[in-house]
Amino acid sequence: MNLMLIKWPFPRVQRLLFFINSMITRLEFKAKQHQQKTDALNKTAQLNSEGISFEKAGKIENAIAVYEENIKGGYPATHSFDGLVILYRKLKRYGDEERVLYNAIKVFKGKSTNMDYQDRLFKLNTIIKKRQ
Repeated sequence: MNLMLIKWPFPRVQRLLFFINSMITRLEFKAKQHQQKTDALNKTAQLNSEGISFEKAGKIENAIAVYEENIKGGYPATHSFDGLVILYRKLKRYGDEERVLYNAIKVFKGKSTNMDYQDRLFKLNTIIKKRQ
């Protein structure tokens, strides 16, 4: 029952009830946001685990597919980005490696890992120039 629907004789009670209802709404919203972040983290961790298992089994293309799916989710976790960069370098798929690095730089903008990805991109561009 919504307490605001009852006609209260005292304005202070009405204001207090309005405040309580607004706080409840705010807490429900924050709880929903927290649940969404938790779900995203759990999915990211699950996909990272699958990718690691595929790598250990030598199924590199499957690991790449899982890591690619993971970075599409947008959760800022480095493992999938790092894994893709390493796998693409081993396979000499420099265009894919470059795409992943640019994406990582965008995702981690303003964070300390951003510099690592910028350094890797610089080294990759050096390799590409040498090959031309």
